[in-house]
Amino acid sequence: MRARKSKFGRRHLKSTVWKMRMYQVLSAGLMVLVAAVLFGQHTGGTHQMAMSQGAESPLTAPGNAVFGAVQEVIATLDADPATDWSQVDIERLREHLVDMNRVAIDVKVVSAKKLADGLQVQVEPVNAAAHASLQRVLAAHPPMLHRETGWRVRVDSLGQDFRLTVTTTNPAEVAKIQGLGYFGLLAYGAHHRRHHWMIATGQHPHQAMQMK
Repeated sequence: MRARKSKFGRRHLKSTVWKMRMYQVLSAGLMVLVAAVLFGQHTGGTHQMAMSQGAESPLTAPGNAVFGAVQEVIATLDADPATDWSQVDIERLREHLVDMNRVAIDVKVVSAKKLADGLQVQVEPVNAAAHASLQRVLAAHPPMLHRETGWRVRVDSLGQDFRLTVTTTNPAEVAKIQGLGYFGLLAYGAHHRRHHWMIATGQHPHQAMQMK
């Protein structure tokens, strides 16, 4: 009789221990689940709040050079209460930036000849749009390059091609001109940003250089 009670007691004890362990496991699981739900609500609410408040993006690059240049101009204009928006012409600035993009990408250098006092390059636009863009850029940029550097700049129209000749009286600058090459000579100078601002605000900075 005692043996039966002892056996029954051991079984009861094992069952009780097992139930207690299961209770602990379930309790721990429930706590993890509740914590996950609360964390999700917190982070989700924080994200929604940040979106609703227009949180700043960690990105800084606009992803496109034309967008970047235009956004900078617009931000500067918008920050100035004295801006006369009736004179602003962002579309004209966009067209100019498109020209700059085309002369960088859609023009190939046919030849580059080093001169004793500079460089002579012949370039060929790959399509009609690039030809029109290059013609406009070569009419506007050389006079500005001459003013900033004192270099002599000559542009000749050769049918579909153009020849750009840049020379200097300073022997120390010959290697610089030759190193810049076609596109370096077009990109050179601090006047580009000034001209972009003038174009955007309705002014006319470019003085055409007659093609010969």
